[in-house]
Amino acid sequence: MTDLERYLRRATLGLPRRQRDDVRDELEEHILERAAGLQAFGMSERDAIRHAIDDLGPPASVGIAMNGIYVLPQLLKVTALSTLVATLGLSAVTTSGAQVAALTQRPQSPTCVTTTKPLTARKAITVTSTKGNVTCYVFKDVRVYRGLYLNLDSLEDTLRAKGVKVTTQAAKTTYLFPGATREVTPRVAFRKGADRYLNILDLDASFGPSGLPVRVSGWTNPTVTVGDVSFTVGTATSAAQAAPLYLTLLRAAQRALTGSADTTSIREDDAPPTPKDAATHVIHVDLPEGTPVGLIQRGEQGVPFLDVAAVQKDGTVTLYTRAKRLTFVTDARQLSPYPTGGRTNALLVRLTGRVTGDVAQQYETVRPAQATSDAN
Repeated sequence: MTDLERYLRRATLGLPRRQRDDVRDELEEHILERAAGLQAFGMSERDAIRHAIDDLGPPASVGIAMNGIYVLPQLLKVTALSTLVATLGLSAVTTSGAQVAALTQRPQSPTCVTTTKPLTARKAITVTSTKGNVTCYVFKDVRVYRGLYLNLDSLEDTLRAKGVKVTTQAAKTTYLFPGATREVTPRVAFRKGADRYLNILDLDASFGPSGLPVRVSGWTNPTVTVGDVSFTVGTATSAAQAAPLYLTLLRAAQRALTGSADTTSIREDDAPPTPKDAATHVIHVDLPEGTPVGLIQRGEQGVPFLDVAAVQKDGTVTLYTRAKRLTFVTDARQLSPYPTGGRTNALLVRLTGRVTGDVAQQYETVRPAQATSDAN
């Protein structure tokens, strides 16, 4: 019997026979949908299902709530699962209820530039229009448009419930957080229909002027905290990952450590690279599950090479690099593109999740449980 079958059996014990199959099907659909979202971000099928089950809660509690729903008359025309969530206060990732809807891909809208000569079609772009010296184009690779974008209407509903004063005047919206020294205006990255979206990379620019510390924690459906106000990005049916933000924070850390402004990463989006493109290193670290850990290595011509991922339940983090054999160091001055004894030096950092303030507070070096790593 699989973990999923065992969970469904225990969660539906005690339900009237005629409803048991319906409830089982609905719970199974929810778990598999949630797991599919996690798999899309690189989690294995087995781990994704386990994570989805853990998020839903103990089967006994689910069974009690479901039993209470189905023994009552049909007073509410909602699904059993929706009622369950309301009854238990559950969500796929958090029990706070302060969830903000988000997109992981922005629309492929044209970018327009003014040049001395009109642009022509190139390998990376498709020209959509040309008028005089103004050329509009879109990128052919849709991965360019990936990221994490917060729905501002959803965010503002959540912030109001948390005691934040949200004011809109003349199409300008401002937030006044409890304890803030000034109001702030969120940056609108793009619009989709009537909805406005904030790029998670703009948290500092949008909320930093409040004078309050801004932090992010967690990897899947991360929690953002501004002062004493917290909310979760992503919903029960739409998983979101903070990988774009953590990669940006890692770039800031490596600039502080190495002084280099140029970087390259094999994983610019959430999809892991193929084995032919990278060496896979499974590294043991003494850090809690979900902690973002970054790897810095000097690549060709000395340009820093970066990757970032979350610590798993077993205390390992899987990171990608060009080098198949690594030696871990704790001083960035020891990083070199040239191997020593057949091994390339690499440095690990834990990202603290601080988005505002001194860059030195946004990371700390990590000494892994192993001195070296050989790629799988």
